[in-house]
This record gives sequence, structure tokens and C-alpha cells, in this order.
Amino acid sequence: MAEDTSPRWAGFAVVLANLVLVVNITVFAAFFGNVPASDPIGGPTPVERAAHLIQHWGALSTLWVIEVAVYIVLAVGALLLAMKSKGGIALLPRAAAWSAVSIGAILQAAMYAFMLGGYVAAMPVVQNEPGLLDAMYRSALVLFYAGNAAIFVGCGSAFAPEIYPAGIMDRRAAALGAFVCFGAAGLLLAVALAGLPFVMAAPLALLAHVLIAYLGLRLATSIPVNS
Repeated sequence: MAEDTSPRWAGFAVVLANLVLVVNITVFAAFFGNVPASDPIGGPTPVERAAHLIQHWGALSTLWVIEVAVYIVLAVGALLLAMKSKGGIALLPRAAAWSAVSIGAILQAAMYAFMLGGYVAAMPVVQNEPGLLDAMYRSALVLFYAGNAAIFVGCGSAFAPEIYPAGIMDRRAAALGAFVCFGAAGLLLAVALAGLPFVMAAPLALLAHVLIAYLGLRLATSIPVNS
């Protein structure tokens, strides 16, 4: 019988997706994450947000198109891992963990319908209908927080079964991965509830994505077929 290599390819998909996200998040946070606002406390108005988008649209739209493709790759890879994974601990079965990652990636991909489609329609009329861009932005934020939370919780739940008994990686690396991923999900929730700029969660999210890429590499190079 031919060896089923789909879990290994799925692991490489996780690696590729998360490394690209590390680059994109870094670029976005460094150059585009802070929208100039006349009222720093109240944050940017829809008009100010539109001006920022128009000024940087070429670069932003390119980043976002890349991210759509990346999240589709991640969703497919995580779905394959959900179908092929077995075992886990207590309430953290591996199949459920990777299912959560796949759902989160799908939510993230759906978010770009507002950003690449809705923003384009709203920006030209922002002076007369500022609420339209604001509605698009807030809708995208809901999907952003929900999608990322699902991805980080799912990956944290994928790390946890590797702590004990020792699995495909060192226990300390697995524990760190679980802690960082769950922490990133919690920080995103806190940022969302407090109404703070989501770039404040970028450093921990970057670390989480690096660790998830490592998990994907271990999956791609270490797991036996149908494990």
C-alpha cells in the first residue's frame, strides 16, 4: 500500500502559511498599523481611516491578497491534519484542535471580503456616508478577532498533547507553544474588549506564529502516517 503523505504536506502547509504571516504582520505593524488620528484617545475617524487606506492602498491590497491565499493554504492543511490526527488529552483531541484552526483560517479569509471589496466601495463616499466604511471596518474586526482566536486556541490545543507523554517535540517546546498560543488568544480578546488597536497584540501573535510554524515542521518531518 502506498504511503499516505498528506499529513506531511499538511505540516509543510502550516509552516509556509505561518512564516508568510510573520513577514506580513511585521510589515503591516511597522508601516501601516497606526492610522494617524486627530484625536488619539477616540481613535481615527472614518474619514481619517479612508485617507490612510487611499494613501497606502497599493501596498495594503497586495499584503491582503497574499494573506487570503495564505489562510486558504492554512485552512486546507489544518483540515487534512484534522482528518488524519488521532489521540490527544482530555478535552484537547488533536482532530478538534486542527478543526478549530481550519475554521479560524476560513473566518480570516472571509474577512478580506470586507477589506478588499467593502473598503473599495466605501472609501470614495466616506465624506457623505462615513458610517459605511466604519461598518465595513467593524465587521472585518469581528472576523479578525474570531478567526485569530480560533487559530490560536486550536494551535494551543495541538501543542498541549505533545507535553505529556512526549510526542513529536521536546516537552518544553510544546509547553511554550501551548502557553504562547493560549496567551495570544487571551490578549486578542482583551484588546478587542478594551477597544485598543489590534497591533498591540502583534508581538505575541508573531511569536505564536513562529512557534506554530515549528509545530508544522515537526508534523511534516516527524509524524508517522495516520498518527
